Amino acid sequence: KIHGISSSGVPLIVMGRSDHVSWSFTHGYMDLTDYYVEDCSGRSCLRSNDTLEELVRREETIIVKGGEKVKVVYYETSEGRLLEGIDPRIGEIKKGYYLSRADSFHPRGVKGAANGFFLLPFAEDVQQAQRILRDAELTMNVIFADSKGQIAYQQTGAAPNRPHSGMFPLLAWEEGTSWKGFLPSEELESIINPPENVLVTANNDINPAGRVVVNIHQGPYRHDRILNLIRSKGEFPLTTNDLKEIQNDIVSEQAIRWLEIIRPVLKELKSQGGQINPRLMNLLLRWGSSYDLESRAATLFEEFYGKFQYRVFAPLLSLENKTEWQQFKNKIFPTVYYFFDRLILDNREGDREFLYGPNRTREDTIRDVFIELIEDHKEEEVKTWGEVNRGSFEGLLFGTGGILGKWLGIERGPFSFIGSRATVNMGLFIGQALNVRQRIVAPSWRAIMDMATSFSETSLP
Repeated sequence: KIHGISSSGVPLIVMGRSDHVSWSFTHGYMDLTDYYVEDCSGRSCLRSNDTLEELVRREETIIVKGGEKVKVVYYETSEGRLLEGIDPRIGEIKKGYYLSRADSFHPRGVKGAANGFFLLPFAEDVQQAQRILRDAELTMNVIFADSKGQIAYQQTGAAPNRPHSGMFPLLAWEEGTSWKGFLPSEELESIINPPENVLVTANNDINPAGRVVVNIHQGPYRHDRILNLIRSKGEFPLTTNDLKEIQNDIVSEQAIRWLEIIRPVLKELKSQGGQINPRLMNLLLRWGSSYDLESRAATLFEEFYGKFQYRVFAPLLSLENKTEWQQFKNKIFPTVYYFFDRLILDNREGDREFLYGPNRTREDTIRDVFIELIEDHKEEEVKTWGEVNRGSFEGLLFGTGGILGKWLGIERGPFSFIGSRATVNMGLFIGQALNVRQRIVAPSWRAIMDMATSFSETSLP
């Protein structure tokens, strides 16, 4: 007996259970792509020792319904890097510099992942499950449990064996910059029955010993919150109701850490009196860091957080234009916010002038931003989190905001979402950005699988 969920267009159980084994995963954030600068002329590109490599030309035909066929041309290096910056309908390579992209999925695909998910339901224990899924090309942090009382973790992904960090483009003609194949899956992180009897993964930083395969992730906030909640429950075993409570938790570890640096400044401002708004201050001074729908403190914190990030980082990134900053905030920031947080929260002496300017401190900026917030809310009440963190599910076929889509039930909403970017129950509405539709980050699958039974439970309403 097998049950769980599949992914769009994939007739396989990607998260679920059998009578013997259960499995689920979070995104692994493994770095599977690199860029190289190519010096090309005609169909040849420069390599080390002033040698030239001829590119591989690939022509494909795209069949357009109701229209004429379109022929497109692509060029690749002998190592499979795809040349970018060329109009594929013309296919002409002019002399100059180009970017080529090395991608773990090209040309190998994801057959290892497909085979693994097909075979997983037949595994009899976590050891077999690990071996079955270990060669999956997709970057995942997979958790297993079995009916024997065992638990396991397996990191998966076609991790490049690169001689560099992978954080910036390299010169393709320099010696030793190309990938040396892929890391053997046996070298990826793998755990069975840890002494703590707990395994947690929540988009956090997981790297095997002596290797760096993950360099961008969402930080430890959710991972740490889950561990703290588990430890607060006392002795094992936890009940399914305990796990449901953890899955629905909406207290932000990120907010807790930021409030540790915000509150001393607010208390100092409050003691000075004057034109300071005590009502706004008390919202943050008394807030329990919970992103429930009725919370006005959650909204105020997010307004503060946004203004603080803009004031510090927009000038450094040359994004003072509010529209450009909003594009960055909606497109890139949701993935990398933890690294911006670290610059602020670590408060290293060598970073202060770079971040805040000469003879200024982090606390000066906190004070200035909060005074700006007070001015913003002189006449306007702070909205509840449910009023601002909301969005609609929209269809691609009929566009956005159309009457037909709503009438057919394709477009639904708006809905309000509890939680935030850094709560266990993630819930965040992200506005539209250039070439990126608006997004809603919220759980669509939450299951609790007690391997002492043959069924699954859910904490979804």
